[in-house]
Amino acid sequence: MNKYRREIIKELDELELNYREVDDVAIEICVRGEICQRINITVVFFDKLPNLVSIAATDILSVNGKRKEALELINEINNTTRWFTLSADKNDCVNCSVDTFLSEEGSRFEFNLMLVYLVKVIDENYSKFMKLLWN
Repeated sequence: MNKYRREIIKELDELELNYREVDDVAIEICVRGEICQRINITVVFFDKLPNLVSIAATDILSVNGKRKEALELINEINNTTRWFTLSADKNDCVNCSVDTFLSEEGSRFEFNLMLVYLVKVIDENYSKFMKLLWN
């Protein structure tokens, strides 16, 4: 098992977050934000670059029927958000992701920081998408 993966699992255990291991390549986590009550996050590990981690929140919300407006809002948010990328998939669901390299000394802290910021980016922008959907 990848040593960074072991450290992240230790961090999730200490934070008492529920997670599920998917083979040797990913961990699925479900967290609560302050505004968005359920955020499904997948953490993906790579064999060739063991310290590279991809953290992605998928299916944050569906923008069916408002794809054009949602893409405009996504572009606006992406222009102001560092490191994190919002996108809409082919099913018109909004996703948010970040790829990061972890250091040996601070991998747990760095992962936790990216996880917290990912949830923060989603929470800060969730109401904008809800407003778009209801207008």
